[in-house]
Amino acid sequence: MQPLLPQYISAAGEWLTTTLDISVPNDNITESSLVKALAQKLEALINNDFEQFVYLLYRVDVSENKVKELLATGEYPEVYYHIARLIIDRQIQKWKSREAHKNSNSVPGDDEEKW
Repeated sequence: MQPLLPQYISAAGEWLTTTLDISVPNDNITESSLVKALAQKLEALINNDFEQFVYLLYRVDVSENKVKELLATGEYPEVYYHIARLIIDRQIQKWKSREAHKNSNSVPGDDEEKW
């Protein structure tokens, strides 16, 4: 997996804090600290509130098959880190897609409405 760009690390930290109520240190935030914080949250959800874990996967739109494959490996606690990375990567993919779509719809000098 490719390392995350700094702007995505920052955005992912904000997303984890606001959406999942995960405490992420704002100073010196790193990719590994994001994955670790989310992995710890996932472990708690899987063990204590599996329904909420499934809801999170649905909300973020993570591949159910990929998660099932990871859970089937039984490689705990590493599996939590892999699922955390899937979630973060999917969220970043959505941000990139929105940004690309937003930019492709705006043509300088074109004031007509887009349908």
